[in-house]
Amino acid sequence: MSNDELESVKTTFRMPKNMEPSIEYWESLGFVFSNIKKDDLLCNVVLPEGWDVIISKKYLLYANIVDQNGLKRGERKFKSLKDDNDKGYTRLIPRYSVFIQTYDETPKTVEVVFGNHKERLFVTKRITADQIDKIAEMKQEVTSFANEHWPDWESLDAYWDIDVKENVNNK
Repeated sequence: MSNDELESVKTTFRMPKNMEPSIEYWESLGFVFSNIKKDDLLCNVVLPEGWDVIISKKYLLYANIVDQNGLKRGERKFKSLKDDNDKGYTRLIPRYSVFIQTYDETPKTVEVVFGNHKERLFVTKRITADQIDKIAEMKQEVTSFANEHWPDWESLDAYWDIDVKENVNNK
């Protein structure tokens, strides 16, 4: 756990009722909801056995939901009181995604990754910020790898039952 994170209570927490996917899907994972009042923006949630909510020390309005293996399964975000219409959301995420990783080096560099916060399954060569026009091509390369080797990578249900993979590819 990094210095920017703070462990919360491991069993119960409050989350926005605005959630993706449906409450029924969350319940199928073992979440138990209470105090779901029509007018309230938040509800109480009991987490599945072994799951946790990691709240950012730096941004207390943000939290990651992690499973019993320490893998990020979702996120909760509250918005400030100034945001009248939408006070936040809670959503689940697929195990793997395609994302851009930036590094605050001199010069600043970026790479495109397929994986998650613990597993980097395919990583492009780093480029400098002045080569940013290559990002779309790099994302396509990584997405092609993902589609070929992990065809269900965008599904919320896929690949959670396999062991954490080591870094597979680093270009």
